[in-house]
Amino acid sequence: MRVVLATVLCLSFVALTLGATAEQWRGRSIYQIITDRYALPAGTNKTQCNPGDQTWCGGNWNAIREHLDYIQNAGFTAIWISPVSQNYDGPRSPYGDAYHGYWIADATKLNDRFGTADDLKALSDELHKRGMYLMVDVVVNNVMSTSITPDLSTFMFKQKSQYHPYCPIQWGNATSEQNCWLGDLKVPLPDVNTQDPGVVSAYCSWIQSLVSEFDIDGLRIDAAKHVNMDFWPTFCKAAGVFCIGEVFDNDMSQAAQYQGPDALDSILNYPMYGALVNAFAIPGQRNASAVTDAITQSKALFKFRNFLVNGTTGWLKSQAEVLTTGPYGLAIMKGQVVTILTNIGSPPQNASVAAYTTFHDETAVTDILSCAEYAVGSNGTLEISYIEGGAPAVLIPNNLLRDSNLCGFTTSFDDGEGAAQAASSARVDAGQLSWRSWVSQATLLILVGVCTFLTL
Repeated sequence: MRVVLATVLCLSFVALTLGATAEQWRGRSIYQIITDRYALPAGTNKTQCNPGDQTWCGGNWNAIREHLDYIQNAGFTAIWISPVSQNYDGPRSPYGDAYHGYWIADATKLNDRFGTADDLKALSDELHKRGMYLMVDVVVNNVMSTSITPDLSTFMFKQKSQYHPYCPIQWGNATSEQNCWLGDLKVPLPDVNTQDPGVVSAYCSWIQSLVSEFDIDGLRIDAAKHVNMDFWPTFCKAAGVFCIGEVFDNDMSQAAQYQGPDALDSILNYPMYGALVNAFAIPGQRNASAVTDAITQSKALFKFRNFLVNGTTGWLKSQAEVLTTGPYGLAIMKGQVVTILTNIGSPPQNASVAAYTTFHDETAVTDILSCAEYAVGSNGTLEISYIEGGAPAVLIPNNLLRDSNLCGFTTSFDDGEGAAQAASSARVDAGQLSWRSWVSQATLLILVGVCTFLTL
């Protein structure tokens, strides 16, 4: 009865605006920002900030707005920012300060360390002028405290009945995971009772107002698996925008329960993320320059993905198909793009990965990462050799690259000339790629989308 009443109350808050839908979000490349750590606003004294101090560095919504060129030029079409709500701002906790934005005190108030309401509106307006989307992280499962007997007067919900009684989580027990408290005895996170009709109604009213006032296009929901599942459809309907949730679970069947008409629009694909790390991570120290190299390659991949979204037909909705797997290699085809990956690492290997594709024999294809050209063999075979090391390859027929401005392909080149010029001017020396495992993971994440949404 309580659940039914809560649903009725929440449904009384009809979304005031029609935000971006799941279908519209499907083609977006999303850049996550920890608001405090992304950039300092203009005119700020750029003192050194040591991340290890776990305190505020001074980043805010204005600083994000001032640095949108960087994000857009990297090929991203949306940003996902830290929670915007008021956080704990008392004495320093054993785990530092709430610079990250997830230690919520009162969801209905803005975090003034990140700026004013006008600042957040200005960020939203500037994004929309650029044709970009705004995704805001929200926390509804819990608040933050420094003891298991908190002063409720500082929170959005001030009644004891609006929280579940303290209990440590018994992992693997769904009821415990939803009703007990995250955190620990040093920084406990009181669990909000999202089965209470008053709580549900208040949350629906708040999210409707937040989305409407700041023209938010989508929500990323923190700790979604720790909230009763029937809360989400009513909450997201009140928001009127796309909702993607954090369901931190490596069990695919368990995680998938939180996505669908009776749950969330979508979830982050942690089961596949864990599998990818196990498959491609290489133990031991890594070259520090790998970070810079990986950013460069990711930029190329995001631009390529945007080209596929906007310049080809049907790529977004095509299903990814595994063409071949082996001890050291994996080939996947999505639409007309073949991605070949390996975990063998940097040293040259007398090995290769071959895959049967749907391409016609002798079709010219280009690897958009190295701009090297290949010819499809008999029966549609594509083969990548690792004689120079295990670099990933992302291959697409040359005729589809016209007007892409990738690897030298423009309307002034025919297929052969464009590829030849590109290969000679933009080829990457595979022997220098010490960051292969990073790029292999990034390639799969960006082009196949396995760690963005399970399905849409």
